[in-house]
Amino acid sequence: MIHEGTFTSERKDQADLYGHSTIEDVAMLAKQARVGTLILTHISSRYADMAEQLEQTAKEIFPASMIASDYFIYRLRE
Repeated sequence: MIHEGTFTSERKDQADLYGHSTIEDVAMLAKQARVGTLILTHISSRYADMAEQLEQTAKEIFPASMIASDYFIYRLRE
């Protein structure tokens, strides 16, 4: 599953206001949907130096989570 995770739960009101998602909400959705992998993208630039921390937050809810970066490639099948 590839999904935007623009904000953290501390900014849930802002995420709701602007039609975005939080990292935590998307990780819970991935868990409930029983997807194989969650790739988070469209992270707010305010979190530019926090990629590892955000990925860990998602992994606490859904262990198969990762944060995409520029030029990120995820191979579905060889």
